[in-house]
Amino acid sequence: MHTPAGPQRAAPPPQSGRIGGGHRHAHHPVEADAALAAARQVARGGRVLAVFQPHLFSRTQQFQGGFLDVLASADLAWVEPVYPARDNPEVWTHVAEQLAADVADRAPQMQMSPGRADLARLLRDEATDADVIMLIGAGDVNTLAEDLVG
Repeated sequence: MHTPAGPQRAAPPPQSGRIGGGHRHAHHPVEADAALAAARQVARGGRVLAVFQPHLFSRTQQFQGGFLDVLASADLAWVEPVYPARDNPEVWTHVAEQLAADVADRAPQMQMSPGRADLARLLRDEATDADVIMLIGAGDVNTLAEDLVG
């Protein structure tokens, strides 16, 4: 799987192939939608498997519905815990709980991540040569790429 080194705004286009994919920062649902559209073009009949890590609880609260609506366009999607950055997670527990509940309402096509190591194993087992795995988020979700090929 190919991901850019370090935090970057622009990333190479997604790639298909055994554990092929890409990573996109997405601070807004429009950016996530563009990432999934690019992945869909590359997949050409294969599936788009999306992993989304919301960035900031405050932003998640503001755009949660839009992000989940966009993720619904993926064939399968997993949502990672919120990357808090400057937000204090203790103040925002209600957002994390609502996120988990809203994702559960969209099962089985969308679900919360079972944890990085388990998600990497699941994706390696699930993905076919025609599939594209798209990592979306501005936190540390890009590190999942190392687990996928490792």
